[in-house]
Amino acid sequence: MMYQIGIGFEGVPRPLAGNRVTASGLHGVLHHVLHQYDQQGFDWLHEHQSPKPYTLAPYYDTDAGTLAGVRLNALTEPAADLLLNSWQAVKDAAQPLHLGRQTFTVKRLTCVPGPTFESLVTLPPEKEVGLHFLSPTTFRQGPGSLPLPLPANVFRTPFRVWNAFAAESLQIPGDWLEW
Repeated sequence: MMYQIGIGFEGVPRPLAGNRVTASGLHGVLHHVLHQYDQQGFDWLHEHQSPKPYTLAPYYDTDAGTLAGVRLNALTEPAADLLLNSWQAVKDAAQPLHLGRQTFTVKRLTCVPGPTFESLVTLPPEKEVGLHFLSPTTFRQGPGSLPLPLPANVFRTPFRVWNAFAAESLQIPGDWLEW
């Protein structure tokens, strides 16, 4: 079972300026929260081979340009338990956190069970899929980056994640990206 965990932030004393947020800063906050809540859990998640059993994405108040929170997608039960419990402890303690020079607290916390890999496999296939890149996007290609959304570049990471966490009977064949 997958889980989607939403963590809403409240900036102290003012909203979090979205233009000062970096991916490394958000991962730093996540590592800080996990490290102080459960050292063994932090070590397990930090040392977990790639792909990790979670994803992290910020979400913004688009009208104000402020960071509203983050969304974590947990791909395993142990990851979901660790992520949810650690953020719940921070919320319960009303502990201030820091993202660069900005301070915030956790205002709300939600957890929604997502689909299983088995249920995703049973969905009818779509004849067409559309992708919209909302920001400049590049793909790692050898020693550099390529700005072209070639299918192998777009689907390489989802392919790796699926095969890392889906049951063996649901694995995608290794040559799938060659289509």
